Amino acid sequence: MKRLSFLIMTALACLALAGCGGGNNATAGGNSGGGSANSDGESGGHNHAGEEHDLGKKSDGGFDVEVTQIGDPKAGAELVFEVKVLKDGKASGDINITASITDKDGKGGTAPKGGEWVEEEQGYDCHCMMPKELKGGEMIWIDVNHGEAKVGFELAKE
Repeated sequence: MKRLSFLIMTALACLALAGCGGGNNATAGGNSGGGSANSDGESGGHNHAGEEHDLGKKSDGGFDVEVTQIGDPKAGAELVFEVKVLKDGKASGDINITASITDKDGKGGTAPKGGEWVEEEQGYDCHCMMPKELKGGEMIWIDVNHGEAKVGFELAKE
């Protein structure tokens, strides 16, 4: 019952934060094109403050996935990721991705959240909520095109 309550609360928090840049957010059915620069030079009106951590590059199902973490994980807070997905060496806004945070065993964690295509960066912007309790070894999982590929990256710590 606690897990169900946690998942419901996480989903509601994700929905509340989904307005992060206006109407250019992706939905579970696909990614929207767009994203415009704001006065701070950030794409789509998003705040990407914090140190960048390159989490690496992995391949699965014919896709190459590269993830950059912006900032450090904090329990119950939002963490931003920039994700590049290439198919046959090319980036495309037609690829659907979702991101979720789990423990090191791929269990628990947060509900999957769609990534927003950012044309200028040829990649996806993902804002994920961290679990309320961090146990260490948390990972971000990127699911490409509803299961065509799935890769996990361990989060960088402070």
